[in-house]
Amino acid sequence: MIASMEYHSGIASRTQKLRIGPLVVGLSADHPQVTDDIFQLYDHYPVVEQQRLSDFDIVLRAPNPLRRFIRSQVQFFLDGIPPFEPMPVALGATMFESAINWCVYSRIARYLILHASVVEKDGKALIFPGFSGSGKSTLCAALVGTGWRLLSDEFTMICPRTGLIQPHPRPISLKNDGIDLIRERLPNANFSRRFRGTTKGTLCFMKAPENSVLRGNEPATPVAICALNFDPKASGVVKPVDKADAFMSYIGHSCNYYSLCAEGFEAMANLVDHCSHYEFIYRDLDQAIEIIEEVFDQSRKA
Repeated sequence: MIASMEYHSGIASRTQKLRIGPLVVGLSADHPQVTDDIFQLYDHYPVVEQQRLSDFDIVLRAPNPLRRFIRSQVQFFLDGIPPFEPMPVALGATMFESAINWCVYSRIARYLILHASVVEKDGKALIFPGFSGSGKSTLCAALVGTGWRLLSDEFTMICPRTGLIQPHPRPISLKNDGIDLIRERLPNANFSRRFRGTTKGTLCFMKAPENSVLRGNEPATPVAICALNFDPKASGVVKPVDKADAFMSYIGHSCNYYSLCAEGFEAMANLVDHCSHYEFIYRDLDQAIEIIEEVFDQSRKA
């Protein structure tokens, strides 16, 4: 329980275990810039006692001793194995985020996982699947700025047994033009510095609201799924999607549907059966928020 946990005043030690929603994530990092950047984004997360088992332990350290001091680099190690190439220390926080994503996608098997943002209001969840560049993180940040609870910017975790969505609130990853768009829209939100030169261009993280973090043990009921696509030339189009087509589409957004076998099929079928489904092409955030609110109201009354 969150109430029984102590909160840290900074990731100053080499090792911490953080509770992020239902998962316990171990972190070990040995470079001050990396720990400072991560602390800025995670200083309000519960810390778990060291003897508690982690879902996975992320180690961020130099690939060799010389890279600790000369042209400093950081590399992600899991069980002593580096899945990724090393990166400059200045990008260490982005490596931490990528490492969590990779671990969830490859190591967590107790949930059906979709690559989709998800937000909640009044206990009901709205899911936004979309491929990179579809605008789901930007829209997710804008909705959180209007009072929606952040469940996750990166993936939707569905419990096969209950059909509920388990929160995994983490910093929202904003990219390139979306950074200034959200910073101007939400001047009172907390943002990281800009991380330039990543494979996706320039990144900036919007800190997850403290209320979303503290409610990380409260699941939500999915009621609608909107497949997103951003097009600045579009007039704004939202149209219903047939459930059979929706089912096949969501398989393409899932990283573990096939590995869950029959359980994955049942979980996906249950999700599709209990939700309304839409395809949504939007041109700007004001238009998108207005339409999303209408879709949400219709779906939770259905």
